[in-house]
Amino acid sequence: MSPRTRGLRYLNMKQTHAFVGGLAMLAIALGQAAVSAQSLGTFTWQLQPFCNRVTVTVTQNGGIYTLDGYDDQCGAAQRAPLVGLAMPNPDGSIGLGFHIATSPGGKTVSVESRISLATVGGPWSDSAGNSGTLALNGSVAGSARPAPAGGLAWGTVLSGPGGLTGSQRGLTVNLPAPGAGAGGGAVVGVWGEAVTLDPDDRGGVLGMSRTGDGVIGRSESGFGVSGNSASATGVNGFSSSGIGVAGFAGSGTAVVAYSNSGTALDLGNGPILVSGSQNRRPLFFHTTAPGNIAAHVSTLDHPLLNGNPNAAVFVMHQFVPGATVLNPHALGVWYDTGIARWRLFNEDAAAMPAGLRVAVLAINVAP
Repeated sequence: MSPRTRGLRYLNMKQTHAFVGGLAMLAIALGQAAVSAQSLGTFTWQLQPFCNRVTVTVTQNGGIYTLDGYDDQCGAAQRAPLVGLAMPNPDGSIGLGFHIATSPGGKTVSVESRISLATVGGPWSDSAGNSGTLALNGSVAGSARPAPAGGLAWGTVLSGPGGLTGSQRGLTVNLPAPGAGAGGGAVVGVWGEAVTLDPDDRGGVLGMSRTGDGVIGRSESGFGVSGNSASATGVNGFSSSGIGVAGFAGSGTAVVAYSNSGTALDLGNGPILVSGSQNRRPLFFHTTAPGNIAAHVSTLDHPLLNGNPNAAVFVMHQFVPGATVLNPHALGVWYDTGIARWRLFNEDAAAMPAGLRVAVLAINVAP
């Protein structure tokens, strides 16, 4: 006698012999002629460690084993209906899968389990991230299984097929026109501790974080973050103590502001700060010295200007009493194509003094 046959005879002594025996027979003799639908019995399992108990009637219809029943929701006034299937696995276990429509609300949760022939129980997990042991006729105390969250389950990844053309959208969230003064967002992402929504927070995407970035956008060749609005702000960043909007690019443009008829860039309260490495700052200081002076001319040497005849260069004498020299002459600039450098000069041809401090603003202008 084979081990499988001895196991089946042992199980036939239990209350569950019809169900398990039927599935084991299916595992051995798949492909036999279909038989008429017949009930294999009604069984109850507890979704431990929770107090939820599911009761199902198992029906064989040829090679299909259907599960129909309910989740008692820990004895609640309303039960949650469920439907599912059972099948033998190649490893000798019995696979169960069923969908529960929780009540009230109708939020669906999917449950998967693998039960052994010896215990008629085994591990289970659901689409809401819960897991435990499926125990036949279990009745230990426990809390109710958490209700599934609305929308996508935690850990859901949406991957589009290759070769897409046009303007396909992986995920679109549409909200009807909200009432006056309503706040919120079509998509809200929170990192870390919850952040209280302000009534003025209204947007397609709201990113909130107390310790990190509200929204991070990365692109190898396009826009990291792109926002479009017909009448409001395309991209709006706010921080109570940090940076409202930050743009970073390895080799492209960090931030692009464009408007067909309105203001491309509006600076409200606060000063303009120029920071970063000295050789990449568009605003820098040039000090005249014997090494860069020739008569009434001083040569500027800066990576943003060198070899860049299309730059717009603005200069301003920055006199510091006791530290720099006074130059009572009008200053001008020109691009010397012979040395590919911008030059500063006294427009009245007066000799350029050493120690003159000049603020230089370099702006690139598209040719």
